[in-house]
Amino acid sequence: MCGRFGFFESVHDRMPVILEPEHWKVWLDAGTPDAVKLLVPAGEDKLDIYPVSVKVNNPRYNSRDVIEQITDIVTFPDDLP
Repeated sequence: MCGRFGFFESVHDRMPVILEPEHWKVWLDAGTPDAVKLLVPAGEDKLDIYPVSVKVNNPRYNSRDVIEQITDIVTFPDDLP
């Protein structure tokens, strides 16, 4: 992951690196000194941000439905005791 980056800051303090297929071989070749140059933040066009179920936080829950976008988001007022 890279440092803070644009739109992703609201989700996490680091930005994931997404390697393009043409860079896979260079990355996987441990003897390539220039591989570290591939560690650049992914462009905004590569990622979507949307709410998912809190089940995603449970490592024992193993189902693809945790990555499905949810629309029934429950919010609470800021002034709760």
